[in-house]
Amino acid sequence: MKSRVMVAAGLWLCALPTWAAESHTPWPERLQQLLLAKKCIRCDLTQVDLSGQSLAGFQLQGSQLTGANLSAVQASKANFYRAKAQRVDFSRADLQEAAMEEADLAESRFVQARLGHTNLRQTNLAAADFSGATMQRVYLEGAYLRGANFTGADLRGATLYGANLLECQWQGAQLDGVYWNDGHRCASGSVGRCIIAP
Repeated sequence: MKSRVMVAAGLWLCALPTWAAESHTPWPERLQQLLLAKKCIRCDLTQVDLSGQSLAGFQLQGSQLTGANLSAVQASKANFYRAKAQRVDFSRADLQEAAMEEADLAESRFVQARLGHTNLRQTNLAAADFSGATMQRVYLEGAYLRGANFTGADLRGATLYGANLLECQWQGAQLDGVYWNDGHRCASGSVGRCIIAP
């Protein structure tokens, strides 16, 4: 049994960059290594400050990012699949075409972020703030969005089928062509509420 545990631990460390297993490595050097590797799968990046960094195409699947500052990052096509990222600041971030399905993003801030064609299927986004975000054709099927704020967001063409939309705020949100959670499509002129297309 002991040998199995040791093997499992070895496999876990192999999945991380060298610096992730070396806590004595200074943070500036660790950050530089992360940016060069463009990959940190299942890493602990709790409360990390990556604001303004270029993370386009990064692989961060399963990583712990709770409380991190990712404001204004360039993270198009990045992979956050099943990441634990509660209360992350993604304000003004470029997350277009990013893969974020099944991630835990509860209470995160996406204020004025760009999320065009982003995959947020089956994601926990409870109480997330999307105010002023650009979310055209974003995929939110089955997402848990209870209490989320979409004030002033542009969701034209988005898919919300099967999503939990209880207590969401929609003031000024553009909803033209949105596929609502019940399968209906919102008609042209849907602002702040979904007008069911005839």
